[in-house]
Amino acid sequence: MLKNLLLSTAILTTLGFSAHAQEAEVNAHIYYLTTCGHCHDAREFIYNTLAKEFPSINFEQRNVAEDKFRKTFESDLKKCNLTSYGVPLVVIGDKCFQGYGPKTGDEYRNAIKSEIEKIKSVESTASADAKKKAETELPEEPIEQLNQPGELPRKSTPWMMYSLIVIVGAATCFIFNRTRVKMKKKKTSK
Repeated sequence: MLKNLLLSTAILTTLGFSAHAQEAEVNAHIYYLTTCGHCHDAREFIYNTLAKEFPSINFEQRNVAEDKFRKTFESDLKKCNLTSYGVPLVVIGDKCFQGYGPKTGDEYRNAIKSEIEKIKSVESTASADAKKKAETELPEEPIEQLNQPGELPRKSTPWMMYSLIVIVGAATCFIFNRTRVKMKKKKTSK
């Protein structure tokens, strides 16, 4: 019983950490026109190559002929310091690429890798800052000195929690087993 409880806890913990360790989420916007040959080539490269290399990247297609994308297209042009309304315009993080040529695909790939590294760096910095903050908030006196006379040391709290988990698990097994025995008796009495 305890083995099953510990095993399920370990599995859930591992799943939680592996989900967090997945590739960072990056958004990419592809502005295009259906009549544009370079747009077709860029979109084909992105969806046939980059989408397979980076499955967690959100590639969003935005046809600038549609009214709903005109304002975002213009704001991205301003953000990128571009004056030409040429398409394709691919925005990956804070990097912008207008047009499409033989080397553009490698530029897209490098921009995606750069964004992933930037996001991971920010996450690791935030994690390090949180750890440093937690370390600085620890009391300087030993924990036992903070307890009142007659009080259990606070170090025993995790053991109390583990004991409580074991007791609840055992009670659950007992109730489940008891219910199962009652069901068997009902079936045999019929």
